[in-house]
Amino acid sequence: HWRSVAVETLDFTGAPEYTSSPTRRRGRERSVPARSSKREWKTSLRGRKRSSRRHEAGAVRDNRGVRHLLSLTELTGDDLREIFARAARIEAGTLARRDGAAALFFPSSSLRTRVSFERGAAEMGLQPIVFPPEALDTVEDAVDIVGYLSAWVELLVVRHADLHVLRELAAPGILPVVNAMTNANHPCEVLSDLFALSRETDVRSLRVLVVGPDGNIARAWEEAHRAFGIDVVQACPEEVRTPALPWKEDLSHAVQEADVIITDGPG
Repeated sequence: HWRSVAVETLDFTGAPEYTSSPTRRRGRERSVPARSSKREWKTSLRGRKRSSRRHEAGAVRDNRGVRHLLSLTELTGDDLREIFARAARIEAGTLARRDGAAALFFPSSSLRTRVSFERGAAEMGLQPIVFPPEALDTVEDAVDIVGYLSAWVELLVVRHADLHVLRELAAPGILPVVNAMTNANHPCEVLSDLFALSRETDVRSLRVLVVGPDGNIARAWEEAHRAFGIDVVQACPEEVRTPALPWKEDLSHAVQEADVIITDGPG
């Protein structure tokens, strides 16, 4: 359920209506979605953003408009509490279902992450539409990709090696983008662990030990350390430690001081 909550916490609305207008780019004619009078496109193709949005009561929102989940450092302690509260409501069956669809980008090798996000979207009432991440490796500008998809879906859930690709999709502010895993970080993985732990205690009181080298899991825990003030320490050889994450080389001593142990391998 936690993955559906990570999506549900984002503030998004239904897809806008579009008309098609022709334009030329790279020597060929194509159709570009143009916003209806209700929510107009701004003049620049490369800088199109939503000029206005409807907000639902209780949705997490801020002055940036569209919310994204690309890094835990973009969340606050209040956001974390809201996510956990919504998780409890989803489990209790008291959170209203949404109507629409979600575009999910996953490699064929993805098993646990893909099935949990597909199931989470379905439990929210969203139809999951799955693409391979290679569909994003195109000559088309990210703003054009997101602009077209926004006619059909309410948000993007993307697992892609390059975090920069997700940031480009998020930059126009057209659709919420959820980071389902990159080589740089894995925020939803850490959110799931924190939610499970929050059932038993205040997660800010825990001492978390990450046993393993620098990688997307360790970096995501470093983000949680900075964003939420969680006590996180890494134990590994010094040459493979994560920058900015508190570190201990003596594993036996670190284990004795830890309340929670997270393990990860190289790669």
